[in-house]
Amino acid sequence: MTEKIIGVKSSLDKKQLNNKIIKDLKLLELHLYEKDFLDFTDFKEKLTNIHNQHPNLKIILHAPIMEKQKEYLSLSEYNEDLYYKIYSVCKQLNFVIGVVIHSAYKKENQDKSIITLNKLRDKYKGIDKYMYVENQTGNFSENKEEWLEFIKLAKISRICFDICHFTKNYSQEDLEKYLLDLRKYVTKIYFHISDNNPGAGNSNPLNLGQGSLDFKKLKNNIDFGIIETFPKDENIGKEVIEDYYYFLEQ
Repeated sequence: MTEKIIGVKSSLDKKQLNNKIIKDLKLLELHLYEKDFLDFTDFKEKLTNIHNQHPNLKIILHAPIMEKQKEYLSLSEYNEDLYYKIYSVCKQLNFVIGVVIHSAYKKENQDKSIITLNKLRDKYKGIDKYMYVENQTGNFSENKEEWLEFIKLAKISRICFDICHFTKNYSQEDLEKYLLDLRKYVTKIYFHISDNNPGAGNSNPLNLGQGSLDFKKLKNNIDFGIIETFPKDENIGKEVIEDYYYFLEQ
């Protein structure tokens, strides 16, 4: 049986980290900002300090929110400085096991993303083993056929599969079948786990149990990922921790 590695998300804020890194947590996804990378030495020290305090915890980075675009960095923009820093952290710190990056900015098609991917592969050998490309809403990856076409065309080996983003337009049955199709082409699926009312057009994650997804059934398909729901207070994270235990207990 494959070991389940499930975690939660946090920023680098000390209050968030203290409240969200609970006992026996295996995985932490860090949601970052462009400013977090300005002092690169300081950034690496912060990651190392987390590891020193929690040596069994693995970290996945989420590519940062860009100040100008007001969106997370995506493959439709080639940002030399940020990609170098992200790749360097993954190469240098063995407890940082990957980075989630959005497939494209809103309304962008596949073309720029494929160009960026090819540049990254030429410049940073082995970068594919760190990158988890995420499906979104508002661009081509919202459509399941176009998303699968992109994965095949761009030879994506690892993806971040956001359950809420997918079920905005599709049913749980569509989700289960689609995961089978995806596994024919990718080697690793990393999940953003949240609830939703499938097909209702909602792209905002619901806390587990607040939507109509059947997690007792769905859980069999999920062995690696984080709870991506939003608490009333991110610094406390109460609802996220509750969702984490809810998922594990299904």
